[in-house]
Amino acid sequence: MLRKQKPNVGYRLGRRKALFEKRKRISDYALVMGMIGIGFMVLENELSSANIYDKASFYSTALKTLISVSTLILLGLIVAYHALEVQLFMIDNCADDWRIAMTWQRMAQIGLELTVCAIHPVPGKYDFIWTTKMANHGGYLKTEKVPIDVALSLPMFLRLYLICRVMLLHSKLFTDASSRSIGALNRINFNTRFVLKTLMTICPGTVLLVFMVSLWIIASWTLRQCERNHDPDHANLLNSMWLIAITFLCVGYGDIVPNTYCGRGICVACGMMRWVWRYRAEYILWKGNRSNDRHYGAGCTALLVAVVSRKLELTRAEKHVHNFMMDTQTNKAGRNYMLRVRNYAALRKSLLFRDYTHAAGDEIEIERCEDASKRVRDSKRPSRSSRPGR
Repeated sequence: MLRKQKPNVGYRLGRRKALFEKRKRISDYALVMGMIGIGFMVLENELSSANIYDKASFYSTALKTLISVSTLILLGLIVAYHALEVQLFMIDNCADDWRIAMTWQRMAQIGLELTVCAIHPVPGKYDFIWTTKMANHGGYLKTEKVPIDVALSLPMFLRLYLICRVMLLHSKLFTDASSRSIGALNRINFNTRFVLKTLMTICPGTVLLVFMVSLWIIASWTLRQCERNHDPDHANLLNSMWLIAITFLCVGYGDIVPNTYCGRGICVACGMMRWVWRYRAEYILWKGNRSNDRHYGAGCTALLVAVVSRKLELTRAEKHVHNFMMDTQTNKAGRNYMLRVRNYAALRKSLLFRDYTHAAGDEIEIERCEDASKRVRDSKRPSRSSRPGR
């Protein structure tokens, strides 16, 4: 029995490049479908909370059906993405059986992603009893009938992890062959963590601003959804934004406080993220100024700064790869600039030569016309032999 011949290196490289492009497109489509589902979810919750329609109405069912359809498409795209990951693993490792690539870690990741992306509010009206202690009003117990959509809508924001995947696949560090070669020599794993650390090194202010504003808006809306059924003060989005803002600033005036454990958990998470990113920014400034007179506090704060700063700092090998990538981009920009200058000079020279040629040709045509007109005049002038005698 003849053994099946394996494809050559050229075929595998071409196949690998095609799979890379296909994986990038599928990741983009998955992010689009995830954002569409989140947008429909926010729209449906806002319209129902404003008492424009009831949860049992046709409009609510239609919006939830659109959410379910987008969720099914998203799940299919996630399965297709991991199928392409398995094919790339088989090409890179010259494997013949796809089961070799299905490790426990990969299967756990696929299961976790499918579980996270499958959570969404289902069509219909379903309620549950929620009892909480009202800290704003004397601490009495209040029981409300809350739609189950509150518990199913908030986890949909976990789909935003797809943004990190799209950033990784579209990053120049990941797509540039020279950068990946240098990274392989330095044993650097080009993952989302490395891309985020590189962005924090290149533009820390922009990354911090985008992250904090996004976290502020999402946390405010989720806090409002958790608290609006029990406390009318949180029905206003601006009050929830105020509470999240003072939690970020660690002021805590106490005029507005969360009542449910859901809202308290959101405030605690925002406070922890605020400390992490604040001390990351201070660490970056300290690394740039090289000053030794900055005090980070004591106890848990110092421990938090030390651990988080070490985790978010580029290692020595990663710095080499990052510097090589920046030098490569600078050299490419310089070469492109020189080529543009050279092309402009050649174009200007050709235009000047063409204008000179056209001008010389026009002068020749004028001389020819003058000679022709002179010959015509001479032919019409009578000769002396033909003149009559006196």
